[in-house]
Parts: sequence; C-alpha cells; structure tokens
Amino acid sequence: MDNFRIVPTSDFERMAEMKSLQGLAGWTRRYSIHEDRPDFFQVHDNRRLLDGLTAWSGLVGEDDEDTLDLLEELSGERSAGPTLNLADQRALYILMLVASLQAYDDKDTAGRLGRLCRGAVVFEGDQGRVAKFLFDLLGLQ
Repeated sequence: MDNFRIVPTSDFERMAEMKSLQGLAGWTRRYSIHEDRPDFFQVHDNRRLLDGLTAWSGLVGEDDEDTLDLLEELSGERSAGPTLNLADQRALYILMLVASLQAYDDKDTAGRLGRLCRGAVVFEGDQGRVAKFLFDLLGLQ
C-alpha cells in the first residue's frame, strides 16, 4: 500500500486534454503537441524538426553502425512531405532519441536540441486555442 498514490482530478483532466489534442494532431500527420507548462501547449511541426535533425552533421556517430544503417534504410522510404509517413516518423523518433541521449550529458547538444525544438513551434496557447488551430488545419468546424 506504500506505493499507492491518489492522482488529483486536475491531473486526470490535464492528461485527457493532452490526449485529445494529441489525437487531433495525429490526424494532421505532421504536427505534435507538447505541454510546455500546465494548461499551455505548443504545436510542433514535425517535418521542420525532422529536417533539422537530419541536417545535424555528426548527430549519429560513425561508430553507431546499427543506427546509421537503419536511418539509411528509412531514407529510401521517406516522403518528400509535407506530411510524415511511417518511415519519416520512425526516423524522427530515432533521431530525437539519439539527440536526447546526447543532450543528457552535453550542454552544447542540449542547447542545440532546444533551439531546434523551439524553432519547430508553429503555434502555442491553451487547450481551446490549440484545438481551434488544429481544427482549422484539418478543415473541421
């Protein structure tokens, strides 16, 4: 019973808000949602983020042959955009993981990754404003 913790209702509400926004963003096949602080969300352009990570010379070390091979394999399947296909999404996931792991130990990498992520923000606001932005992108009322 020591590990049992009651989650306040507001936390559940925030998780539900985030999930609904992520679902809307998923329909765009380009954007993702990040909660910058409580009740304040950012819409990230994953194409811009992927392009920036792909252009990052030396992000994946030459000694990391498995990752380089996987990225090379995915590069043949990647789309021209603007939406992301499955290969784009996988490449983005791998490159974000590599960059995040390196950023953990290196403040220069952390700074560069932070600037790249900030540069990918295309909209920000509360849940209602972000939902309206996504609805407009999707052509929904």
